[in-house]
Amino acid sequence: MTNTTLYDQHFIPGTQELNEAGRLHLKWILLYAPPQRRTPWVQAGDSAEISQARLANVQQEAAAMAPHCRTMIMLRVCQPYGASAQEVDLVRRAYLASMPEPRISYQAQQGSSTGSSGGSSSGGSGGR
Repeated sequence: MTNTTLYDQHFIPGTQELNEAGRLHLKWILLYAPPQRRTPWVQAGDSAEISQARLANVQQEAAAMAPHCRTMIMLRVCQPYGASAQEVDLVRRAYLASMPEPRISYQAQQGSSTGSSGGSSSGGSGGR
């Protein structure tokens, strides 16, 4: 049911009409989803008026998109599981902008090194 639900991000906030992503998702539901899963679900709005406007707009779009398809469009009280790509992008950008500069304290060692000197010869005799 999650894949066939039109969520808040699929609607234009003022008019409750489907945006481009919503139209594409509705088209996928009506034409390409498995036949037994082709019932579009619409996330209920904050008020009955918003929910009714969404249902009416989705029914109108569905009739124009697939006139041969006589499917019921159902209202669903739910919350989306994820977030819109724009929201994810904003969170990621804010995270990257708030990262502190790396602070690695490095001091070069002075004096002799703790490793072996370069004069030792380990290995073979070179094939004599």
